Amino acid sequence: MKQSVKNKKAIIVYVTLVLVGTTLGRQTVWAEGDNEEVYVLPDVVVTATRTEKNINKVPASVTILQGEDLQERHQDNLGDALRIVPGVQFDSYGSGAGYSNTLRMNGSNNVLFMVDGITMNATGVNPPLTMMRNMDGIDRVEVVRGAASTLYGSGAIGGVINMITRVPDEGMRTTVRTIGGSYDQEQYKVINEGKEGDLYWRASYQKDLMGSYKDAHGLTIPQRLDGHTASFMVGGNVDSKNNVMFSYDSYRAGVKYADSNASLFHIRHNSEANDSFRGIWKSTINDRLSHQLYVLNNHYDISAKDAMYGDYDTEIHTKAIGDQVTYTLGAHTIVGGFDWHQDKVDSQNGVKLTNSSYYVQDEWQFASKWTLIPGFRVDHHSAFGTNTSPHISLAYDVNDKTNVYVSYNEYFLAPTAYQLYGLYGGNKNLKPETGYEIDFGVHHQFDDTLLGNMNFFVRHAKDKIGYDTKSLNNIYENFDKEDSYGLSMDLYKQITSHLSAKAAYTYTHVDATSARSANLDGYVPKHAVNFSLDYNASKWDAHLDVRGVIDRPGRSVSVDKGDFFPKNTYWITNVSANYRITDEITIFGRVNNIFDVYYAEMSNVSYGSARDWWTMPGRNYQLGLEMTF
Repeated sequence: MKQSVKNKKAIIVYVTLVLVGTTLGRQTVWAEGDNEEVYVLPDVVVTATRTEKNINKVPASVTILQGEDLQERHQDNLGDALRIVPGVQFDSYGSGAGYSNTLRMNGSNNVLFMVDGITMNATGVNPPLTMMRNMDGIDRVEVVRGAASTLYGSGAIGGVINMITRVPDEGMRTTVRTIGGSYDQEQYKVINEGKEGDLYWRASYQKDLMGSYKDAHGLTIPQRLDGHTASFMVGGNVDSKNNVMFSYDSYRAGVKYADSNASLFHIRHNSEANDSFRGIWKSTINDRLSHQLYVLNNHYDISAKDAMYGDYDTEIHTKAIGDQVTYTLGAHTIVGGFDWHQDKVDSQNGVKLTNSSYYVQDEWQFASKWTLIPGFRVDHHSAFGTNTSPHISLAYDVNDKTNVYVSYNEYFLAPTAYQLYGLYGGNKNLKPETGYEIDFGVHHQFDDTLLGNMNFFVRHAKDKIGYDTKSLNNIYENFDKEDSYGLSMDLYKQITSHLSAKAAYTYTHVDATSARSANLDGYVPKHAVNFSLDYNASKWDAHLDVRGVIDRPGRSVSVDKGDFFPKNTYWITNVSANYRITDEITIFGRVNNIFDVYYAEMSNVSYGSARDWWTMPGRNYQLGLEMTF
């Protein structure tokens, strides 16, 4: 029987790879007969400097995910989509249903998530990326690795993720999509969007269902997700110099999920709710002066029912307002503004944490090849007073193909309400964490079809905030310091007019502290590799994504408990494809974890027993149909 199962798996893997190989083989032969000139144009990015700038000229390590690529890959949520980005680590408790997942960049879990330049983070809550299931309507996602506190505030230590909304094309269209897959997965979606003159809009509703899944060893992990996502956006040009846009996103879900593998009998029940209202007014006053005003009103609520450990709630109301002014004067582009942000933590007796900040930056291009960008930010926190975060970067165009840069950023991180007042581990005596980061990097265009980037960073943290797991205190504390450094390299190659490839390598080291061992108790891998192969033609597109996690041992545990993770090193391969039957009808499919790798991203071995992991899903499939009219 076991041999039969193995043979069946081998056949499935073989067929999958043959299909991918056939598709890629066709593209190579087909491209050889194509006389189109093959070249690649560098993207334009706004998040790194808050101004539009060629990605090969920004003094930072940046990756851009195009919205079209995200839609063609059919990822379940934004968190899963970010797994292909070098330097980004997204760890999940199994399939991710019902748990708060962990997002890290450059070895730091202090990552800022934004939508259209508006901060979405709430105090003490990881960016709710698994709730971001609406992958339509995205123009691009800009990922800036490294500290960016001068422009974006205290949460931007590991980096910034900015999801930018796409304006619909002229006319009106309605899209209907249905997906079915392994583990009783179902998705039903309808989208209406369009643009008539100066007015544009998008409205969508999505229902997600998912049942229990099996890991690569065939163990059934109980879970159930019943989610509903509704989104509405409307905007337009008031006149030739003013544009307004209003957006509302709502997520509701009922979730049932099991504990770690040794306690699958322990079932938890969550009700999840996330609402976000945003408004943006962009105004061009004259050729030199413009500004962008925003308002935000978010509500985040998770209510957990747990018969074993008791019920608990996390509920936060967030309000924010800000304005950015951009002024150009000769070789100077000056950006300045203010941000006011308040979190009311209803689940912590309604405590309010308010931060008011002001920032200014001057981008000065001098001597034809040099760009100097100094800036600073002043934060006034309701609980921790005033702090200043300076920044300076210097970039030099060696020639028309090579740009080098060095940057220095200081940052300030206030403790969250949960770290200060939480029932488990709260410490009212915590101090803010401060620190700095130095980056050195190179952007190089080898030829018309090959781009490369390299970045090295060093980060030093003082009064590092962390949970004390080594002593008997079991509370959040400030530790003396934490030093980190890392290296990332990536290449993009346009092989033919239809075939492109991306490859990246990341090395990360985080020093041990008195509270935890190196690389955040071994949760941050020392090495990571990403590889993607993309084929696009008029009828077909196919995408192969490989990520390698190398040397991720986890915490040290006693010999009788064995390994902290099933594997310290593993490689995950996914493939997706779309076939356009007509301009209005598309069929698509996706295979995750093709080689059925047994692995876990989270572990309970140190607190529980041997092999007490949250194992990830084994090989699984999705098939779908999309119709537009």
